[in-house]
Amino acid sequence: MPINAVSVLEICARPGAEEWLERCLPPFAQRLRELPGCVACGVTRSTRLPRSWVLSGYWNSPEAMVDHFSTVELEDLVRTLGPGVVSIRFGSFRGAG
Repeated sequence: MPINAVSVLEICARPGAEEWLERCLPPFAQRLRELPGCVACGVTRSTRLPRSWVLSGYWNSPEAMVDHFSTVELEDLVRTLGPGVVSIRFGSFRGAG
């Protein structure tokens, strides 16, 4: 299945919340993988910034990506992360087609 859009959530944990975040993110990635139009979703911990992670979603269309921005799954993720993070930054990229 082609990838036509990518969503990125950069997450920086509060000091002391790293283990909690390491356990918390994979189940949310799994929930996002099950959304319509999601080709893949993964979590990567930064090798340069020890308290930072990137949650990347790969979508079959820009519309599917945009639709996921208003899902319960993403709302739950942001609400759950709130107390344990210093910052959350969203980014998205759309294919040229």
